[in-house]
Amino acid sequence: SPKKKSKRPKPAVEVKLPQLGKWPGHMIKGDMMEEMCRTIIERVENFDAEELFRTPVIEQFPDVAKKYSEKISHPIDLRTIREERMPHYRVIGELQDDLILVFQNCCTFNRVNSQYWKYAVEIWENLNEIFISALTDFGIDTPRRFKR
Repeated sequence: SPKKKSKRPKPAVEVKLPQLGKWPGHMIKGDMMEEMCRTIIERVENFDAEELFRTPVIEQFPDVAKKYSEKISHPIDLRTIREERMPHYRVIGELQDDLILVFQNCCTFNRVNSQYWKYAVEIWENLNEIFISALTDFGIDTPRRFKR
């Protein structure tokens, strides 16, 4: 009788997700925080030409709502950040955490290297540039670790 070939597990594909340095918390004064956050969110929205991240996934794609809710424990989008989260931020790093979560969720829900996955990673990789350009426009010195 023919021997069955043992199935070897496929080697895991190494997935490279962006690793961003933490945005400093002391730089933005309280009275400027909301305006800075709004500016950064608007720039992320400008980068999001496909408008995938502007509204909750379950509203935008109701056909995947159940599956998405099962897989993603902390859904978040740019509208939710602006309307619900932004008024409570005390340091700019909290905005960075929420923005990263938007893109992490997309990468978690979608297949590695799928169109949506690549799109999320592309914007995620540009968050520091968006942050630096906002600092510059507000006349705030960029921390040394963010300079090239």
